[in-house]
Amino acid sequence: MKAKITYTVDIKDIPDEVKRLLKNCHSKLELTSLHLDRSSEQVSDERLSSTIEDIESIRLSLSEIDLTLEDCYSILYGLRESKTNDLEKIQETTEEVTQKLNTLKKDVGHLLDNDGQN
Repeated sequence: MKAKITYTVDIKDIPDEVKRLLKNCHSKLELTSLHLDRSSEQVSDERLSSTIEDIESIRLSLSEIDLTLEDCYSILYGLRESKTNDLEKIQETTEEVTQKLNTLKKDVGHLLDNDGQN
């Protein structure tokens, strides 16, 4: 049985954390590949049961690797969405500040015009 766990890391550390997870996947994949090589060389009538067990073990390893890759995908997707949302907020704030500055310029211009008329 598998369970999801969560933990908190600083946003700047996310790429390094994903790199660590991917390196772990790579190591597991290399070991699984070696296991598959050995198993495929030993297929025979005498080893049917052990070959079936090997295949099941390989499939389970690949499933674990896939789950970790899915986690990495989700983490990076979330990071990208967070950065996109932050950029959109900055753009919205910049637009709001620009509008307020333009309004302020107009107001100051009207005040100066009114002072010049008095």
